[in-house]
Amino acid sequence: MRELFVMDKKNYKAGGSVGRRPSVRGIIIKDDKLAMIHSLKYNYYKLPGGGIEGVECLEDTLVREVKEESGLVVLKDSIQEFGYVKRIEKGKYEDIFLQENFYFLCEASEIIEEQNLDDYENEEQFVLEFVTPEEAIRVNRESNHYEKSEKEIFRGMIERENRVLEIVKEEVLTKTKFYFVRHGKTDYSEETYPIYQGMGLNICTLSEEGVTQIENVAKDTRFQNADIIITSPYGRTLHSAGVLSRSLNLEVKVETKLHEWIASKDGQWLNTEEADHCYRLFTENKGYYPDGELCNYETLDDIKNRINEVLNKYTSYKKVIVVCHGTIMQYFLNIDHPNNGEIVEYEL
Repeated sequence: MRELFVMDKKNYKAGGSVGRRPSVRGIIIKDDKLAMIHSLKYNYYKLPGGGIEGVECLEDTLVREVKEESGLVVLKDSIQEFGYVKRIEKGKYEDIFLQENFYFLCEASEIIEEQNLDDYENEEQFVLEFVTPEEAIRVNRESNHYEKSEKEIFRGMIERENRVLEIVKEEVLTKTKFYFVRHGKTDYSEETYPIYQGMGLNICTLSEEGVTQIENVAKDTRFQNADIIITSPYGRTLHSAGVLSRSLNLEVKVETKLHEWIASKDGQWLNTEEADHCYRLFTENKGYYPDGELCNYETLDDIKNRINEVLNKYTSYKKVIVVCHGTIMQYFLNIDHPNNGEIVEYEL
């Protein structure tokens, strides 16, 4: 398990006797909120969990402690390591006190059982609440915790939980912002040239007007601190991505599955009349096939599946620019057909 951070007071004699107290904590998320234990008496939040008993493994301790403190029943198959915090300071009974707090991401069943609190937990009035990490941190930092605030061990616990909550917020709860950009206006002035026939039409690049459109798009302040550009493989999108890359100094990755809607899923090239007929059926039936008809064009579900497949590859980034096509943006994002260079935000 990775080390999240160390809280070392360095107020002890090195090489002395060591007392250990390992514990586990559960990170359970529901609707972007965390399952937290709230002390009503002293008004602070902490993640559910506690100390290991006997020869328990970490996972068994997690299940037991979370259920006792919160009533939540952890699903063992969902348990994932998140990280541990090491706390080192002068001990009360030994020269050195070492506490390792092991944090796990996990899920819980929908049924919440009765808590099984010990005397001090009852005295502090522990209750389960689902709150955002921001709210828990605010309460921990700003509220009056009465005589608890005078105890150094309590202040250390609050500092530890707040720092872990900050990491959870940053790594787990922060969503990726995708900025969909429709390519600039395309230059079809040479469409009669042999290489532009059939599927070759898709290698046409931007017109001068289209380049200017994307140069203006690159000035949008939402693109500040963007991490990467991903683009459809067509000429008009590649050209648009290149203009953005030059202006923003960003890497470009080509993603084949960002391609425009296709009238034939098996890749067969249809003439204009056939393709227009398929597109009319697609739009009239809101992205699906007419009742009782077997068609071969991409459906709304096909579009959503392939676009989501691409986006899920980039959720480790904070800001991603997605250069693609009008019909894809219209149906995937459920918007009106966008103009050339239009930007639409999407979170995942």
